[in-house]
Amino acid sequence: IHEQISKLKSSRVSESDKSVELEKTLSIATEQLEQDQVALKAMDRTISDIDSGLSERRGTSRALDQELSKLDVRLAEERSQLGFIESSAQGNYQIELQAIDWKSELWEAGIEFDKRVNLDQVDDPDQITAQAKQERKDPTQEDLAEMDLTDWSQVEAEVQELKGRITSMGPVNLDAIGEYTDLKERHDFLKKQSEDLWNSKNALVKTIDEINETSQSLFRDTFEQVKKNFAFTYEKLSGGGFADLQLIDSEDPLESGIEIIARPPGTRLKSVSLLSGGQRTMAAVALLFAIYMVRPSPFCVLDEIDAALDDANIGRFCETLQGFTSKSQFLIITHNKRTISNADTVFGVTMPEKGVSTLISMRFNKDSNSPDLVGLESR
Repeated sequence: IHEQISKLKSSRVSESDKSVELEKTLSIATEQLEQDQVALKAMDRTISDIDSGLSERRGTSRALDQELSKLDVRLAEERSQLGFIESSAQGNYQIELQAIDWKSELWEAGIEFDKRVNLDQVDDPDQITAQAKQERKDPTQEDLAEMDLTDWSQVEAEVQELKGRITSMGPVNLDAIGEYTDLKERHDFLKKQSEDLWNSKNALVKTIDEINETSQSLFRDTFEQVKKNFAFTYEKLSGGGFADLQLIDSEDPLESGIEIIARPPGTRLKSVSLLSGGQRTMAAVALLFAIYMVRPSPFCVLDEIDAALDDANIGRFCETLQGFTSKSQFLIITHNKRTISNADTVFGVTMPEKGVSTLISMRFNKDSNSPDLVGLESR
């Protein structure tokens, strides 16, 4: 007995170690899943921030573009006005300069004539007059007519009008050129930042698209395997029925729901929601086993899964379950004797007398068809 107790304790320690190892594996898988979810949420927040930043940059860029356009228009207007004023002033200046030059020539000619005339040396007054006329080169009738045609009052009025326009325009804002340069530099800087944000967003979107593409490919492959296995396990569990899985939205499988279709023997094909309790249980068990055939779990807990099953279905359930015990450990909470008889180890609670609960654990010996008592404890 002591040797058997020692073996049982050693077996209990081994099972405990396996349980701890399974819990660690489950914890690591859960932690990895949470990390992936956090990373995905962080990427979503980053994309949202980039979108907000891009919207703000676009607004600022549009405002700067409008301001630059206004400055360009204003600068062009001022340059045009300055050019017009300069050309008008230059034309009037040339006209006045020509008139002054003509008068100056006449004045100098008169002075030269006076210097040349020497009445003491010349006796003939007619000769003096002829010589003076010849040397002075008086203007012709055409020259005098051209001078008379010039409307000097109109020229003066135009000059005054131009001066008035210059005064009404006010001083030229020479700082506009500097402001234009500063705004253009800021516009170029914001434009570069906007391009960087666009590039970052495109890189993130590309990464997300690659992840979604890979996820869709893996999901479709796994879904097809589970779908095929589901048809097989349901036919085996129900004794000849038919089952199928269908995507509600095949265009977006990652966000699509899944319709479970089942047809027990002798009935029409219908949705699982229209089946009875026992039929739905068999469909759920078949789907569970179909998933385990693709990716088995090291540990599984089933709470009174056989409550709605009759003896025939319980027999097929236990038979199918035996095929998965080599890869997974199953803990089944049940009151059904037939399910209990197929277990390797049984843990139970009895009350032999009022107020006293007794915990019983036993392992079935498949070879001798008799149970071995593992432990007995009263509380």
